[in-house]
Amino acid sequence: MEKQEIVKLLQTKYKKYMDNDDLEGLVFAAPANQRSAIASFLMYDVGIDLFSQMSEIPDRMLQLCDKVDTVLIPSNIKSIGPNAFEGSSISKIKIDDNSPITTIPANCFKDCKNLKVVILPKSVTKIKEGAFRNCDNIKYIVTPKRQTRSEKIQVPETDRSFLQSRLAEVEGTD
Repeated sequence: MEKQEIVKLLQTKYKKYMDNDDLEGLVFAAPANQRSAIASFLMYDVGIDLFSQMSEIPDRMLQLCDKVDTVLIPSNIKSIGPNAFEGSSISKIKIDDNSPITTIPANCFKDCKNLKVVILPKSVTKIKEGAFRNCDNIKYIVTPKRQTRSEKIQVPETDRSFLQSRLAEVEGTD
């Protein structure tokens, strides 16, 4: 989607959201096939920090986005949708230590070929199947040390060897 097309959509179809500074509403209102282009434009071309104005990251928000590098997900984000970053150019993801996010959804980072480092908070207790599928360049998935078996991150059997070979528990994530 070209920038001119996005600007036209923002000035017409999504004008009410722009006029009311309802960027979260705008991102959720956009159909999945436009969502990534609009979010990418607002974040990387206009310079708006969408994550600070949202409570969740919707499905396919930055799917196939080639402008994303490092993503810091703040504590106001309560959940991440499936395929949210699929196929993007992301190289590092850090979810805030105080985040309430408990699950990394299916295909969330699928096909992120540049992804090398993932930093998860203690609140994450489950990684769904395919969340990191084809992310062969991941070096580390860092998470705070878990004291009991019930605190351990649940990973699907199909992804277990890949994820466990990269999982590093540390005293802190900063």
